[in-house]
Amino acid sequence: MSGHNVLKMDNLKVSLSELKLENIVTYIQSGNVVFSSVEPAANLESLIQQKILKDFGYEVPVQVKSLETVEKAFKEHPFSLMTEDLSLLHITFLGHTPDQKRIQNLQEMKFTDQFEIRNDAVYLYCPNGYGRTKLNNTFLEKLLAVQATTRNMKTVKKLIELGRL
Repeated sequence: MSGHNVLKMDNLKVSLSELKLENIVTYIQSGNVVFSSVEPAANLESLIQQKILKDFGYEVPVQVKSLETVEKAFKEHPFSLMTEDLSLLHITFLGHTPDQKRIQNLQEMKFTDQFEIRNDAVYLYCPNGYGRTKLNNTFLEKLLAVQATTRNMKTVKKLIELGRL
């Protein structure tokens, strides 16, 4: 929820509370929402997307990841030993595992930044900063033909902390 469809997190929190989500916490103006629910993630993605469209008129992609999934991705970042600066490490969470041919095409390309794809996540090490990488969210979505959302490891760490509250 970035760019031209700016949505106030307080308004989003109120809207989502109507879906019977519990323990709702938003994190800065980032589109990240932490909550509890007994509903399956796939159902929640559709419900949240429809609720945002109904209440705010925005059609936005939504990904719901369990706390366990996010924690696992954080712990398994393959480049975490290369730097202590979490702002240089990113995870692109994918809507689903991309087609193997598309993954192969990406792996054959040359970049100054390092990446590794594991199932439905792309792990990035961007020593010159994410703002300078060619491996940005839009590029990965287009090349892998899958919905994606990228977060730096500082944000991922904070979301995990919020999820444990």
